[in-house]
Amino acid sequence: MSICIHRAARVRHACRAQCGQALIHGIFVLMTGAAALLFLFNTGQLSSEKTRLVNAADAVAYSAGAMHARVLNFHAYANRALMANEVAIAQMVSLASWGRYAQDHVDHVPMMNCKSQYSVPVALAMVSYIPLCYAISNPAGAQGVSAANQVIQAAAPLAVEAAELAKLALQAAQLAANEEFIAARQAVMQEVADANYAGEGRITVDAEALSDSYRNVDGSSEAGAVRRYAGDDRARLRDAVVAAADKDGFVRQRAWTSSSPWGCSAVPMPRGELRRTGGTSLIGFDEWRAVDNALFRQEVWNTAKWTCDGSETTMGDASQSARVRRDDEGVSEGDFGTAGSASSTEWRYSGLPSFFELAETLLDEVPDDPDASRREPRIRLAVRVVRDKAETASSTGRASIRPQGRLALFQGSEAGDELAAVSTSEVSFSRPLPRADGRQELASLFNPFWQARLVASSAADIAAARKRQTEKTR
Repeated sequence: MSICIHRAARVRHACRAQCGQALIHGIFVLMTGAAALLFLFNTGQLSSEKTRLVNAADAVAYSAGAMHARVLNFHAYANRALMANEVAIAQMVSLASWGRYAQDHVDHVPMMNCKSQYSVPVALAMVSYIPLCYAISNPAGAQGVSAANQVIQAAAPLAVEAAELAKLALQAAQLAANEEFIAARQAVMQEVADANYAGEGRITVDAEALSDSYRNVDGSSEAGAVRRYAGDDRARLRDAVVAAADKDGFVRQRAWTSSSPWGCSAVPMPRGELRRTGGTSLIGFDEWRAVDNALFRQEVWNTAKWTCDGSETTMGDASQSARVRRDDEGVSEGDFGTAGSASSTEWRYSGLPSFFELAETLLDEVPDDPDASRREPRIRLAVRVVRDKAETASSTGRASIRPQGRLALFQGSEAGDELAAVSTSEVSFSRPLPRADGRQELASLFNPFWQARLVASSAADIAAARKRQTEKTR
């Protein structure tokens, strides 16, 4: 019994000797657990911040790319509107010239004696001209031509003035869009970034993009992707306007011929031919000119000389022009488009307008041959958005958790005390649906099919972003 009591006493003494040692171990375990929890908290918050920042950067880059596409499409629609007004001026010039010619032809037609079935056109078997000659010889027909000419001469100059005003408005809109675009783009990018962090602190979009081919198309000069063409550089617009105007057959050519079906020496009787010519053309960059005339030629075989002797009579002659006037030129009544007896007048005209088109560097990438290998122009913008460390919801930012003492050693340190994300948008030309005629449309600011998308950031842009963050750390 005494032995057992002695052993129990020794056990109790050993327990009292080890009391308190586990507490020290527990403190270390608690500190490790607290550090782990802090680490998990910061990791979770920073991962959330990273995802949100990347999404914000994508939204910022895409919004800027969408603005690029919209301004390019705006220039394309404006250029088409400028072309439409130029074609309208060409049509008005053509109508005015044709109206005067028609009136002049009515005045000359009595010599053809078309009131009789023995008229010159009938005698000479001029099949195509017979109906016209009888129509305008009729008093009602002559009055109709006269009335139509008066309406044309009164309305056409007003239409030209309206087209000129429209051209001025379109040019002003293009100029304003080009000059104010960069500032508006920066404001929109910042608004989009702020909207992604509404009520969650500040976010900043770098004022200087990592790369911006809209402002700097070749990376080494100050030339932008879009430039204004004026003066002798308007050849591209001139070609497009002429091609569009020529689609109207009345503008391009107003010509026909009616003649006797026999040759001059075939039968011993006169032969007649009426040649109607006319058309409208763009002279240089600063004048639309329309000319209309009709010439009647009558030939008879001279048996003594064995030749065809003929005489010519003008049956109608008129012209109309709209051109730019120099300061030293006088102003005549015709400059204001007033109708008169003269067969030729001039209207005031500002010439082909200036316009905005892709820079030559980008146009050179578009082949003239649609079947050739293609390098479609691309307009890229790489942006960098920044979130200050103090604005993040981590233990080093706005979070209410603040480690103290030795736990502060477990806090992370963001490079440059900020989080940054990079995103890149690209604008390219792509027609959503193929053309009905199967032809391929080339990229230019005459075709409004520019679209934006997000693309992978280049290694150079990422390196530039890291350099900025490193420089701030220093």
